[in-house]
Amino acid sequence: MEVQLGWNRQQIALKLDRDEIWISDHLKMLQLEPFVSPAVLTKLTVKQTKAILKAPEGLILDLVGEIEQRFNEDGYIMSSKTIQEYIEYLEAKGTTPESIEEGFSSCFIA
Repeated sequence: MEVQLGWNRQQIALKLDRDEIWISDHLKMLQLEPFVSPAVLTKLTVKQTKAILKAPEGLILDLVGEIEQRFNEDGYIMSSKTIQEYIEYLEAKGTTPESIEEGFSSCFIA
């Protein structure tokens, strides 16, 4: 993946004196930029980002919506483990988050 400036990960890593893996992980976070508010994006960890990006494409918007809602209500971001559990729960139910919100919330109250 090349950044819009025309630099590759290796060049960025050299300029920032960081490991290429660190650069790669943080570039992945930018994939969420169109879907996540800046306030949430700056609070996400690499592990949380990876968990979100592992979700099936059809669930990412719903998942991010749930993360945003919880952040706005409680001021916290779900842990990567909770994100993974939420994805598994949605996949097992085969339904949208709105239809199972109560069931999930009662299972994983933070």
